[in-house]
Order: sequence, then C-alpha cells, then structure tokens
Amino acid sequence: MQLRFIPLLSLITPLLAASTPDPNPILTAINTISSDTTALNTTVASWDGNALTLLEITVQSAKLLAAINDGTKTANKAANLTLAQTLDVATATVSLATGVNQTITTIVSAKPKFDKLLVVDPVILLNLKLEQDASRDFSAAVVAKVPADLQAIAQGLTQGIDDSFSEGIAVYETW
Repeated sequence: MQLRFIPLLSLITPLLAASTPDPNPILTAINTISSDTTALNTTVASWDGNALTLLEITVQSAKLLAAINDGTKTANKAANLTLAQTLDVATATVSLATGVNQTITTIVSAKPKFDKLLVVDPVILLNLKLEQDASRDFSAAVVAKVPADLQAIAQGLTQGIDDSFSEGIAVYETW
C-alpha cells in the first residue's frame, strides 16, 4: 500500500481564498443585480406568450428581487467606499441603469402578450412595484456608503433606475 501525501499548501490555499473578504462587495452586488436584470430581459424578450412558459419569467423576476434585497443587506454591512471603489460603483450603476431601462422597455413591449392572459398584468405590476421599492432601498444603502461630497451625484445616477420603474409601472397601472 502506497501512501499519498497531499501538499499542505493545496489544502490551505482554498481556505484562504474563501476567507478573503470581497474588496468591493457593493460592486459585486451591483454586478449580480445587473446579471439578473439581463437574464430577466432575455427571458421576457424571448417569451412566446404561452401561459405554460410564464413560470420562467416569474422565477427570473423573483431571482432579481432576491438579488436586490441581498444587495441591500450587503451594502448596509459594507464599509464606506473609497474614492476608487466609488468610481467603480458609479460605472457599474450607469451600466445597471441602462440594463434596467432596456428590461422595463422589453416588459412594456410584451404587455400585449401579457394582456391576452388577463390575470398576468396585475402580477407584472406587483413585481415592478416590489422591485422598485427594493431598488430604492438598495440605492439608499449604496449612496450612504459613498463619500459625502459625492452622494448627490450618486443619487442622480440611481434616479434613472427609479424613473424607468415608474414608467413601466405607469403602463401596467392602465390595464
């Protein structure tokens, strides 16, 4: 019988990597939200109007809402952002705002397909309102971590996200 020795370094390295804190957890949260936003956009854009495939949109929307809420928790626990971190977060926020706008536009464009299922519009409206409220909470938590002299700019960057939700909600409130 031959004994094999596993190098100690190969055991310790994954443990060290797992315990290394994320240098910018807010940026990581924004990237997750952006990814989930893009996934929802793709799912809605490719939806054929079939009621049986509506579940995928519901799951994707729930996943996005969970990511936003998790992002709020992350931002609340995070340290205040440095200037460099703030710039990274600002860049990611601009990209997220674009993604949110595209997704809301896609959801508004899909309204005629949703209208055919009658009971779906109220669910879409509720999801948009929940996501808007969660986004407001997330934005407030992130802005609080930005250096004080840049908080007004940060609020301006997040306003576009809120405006996109408001536009989508206005369309679905008229069903």
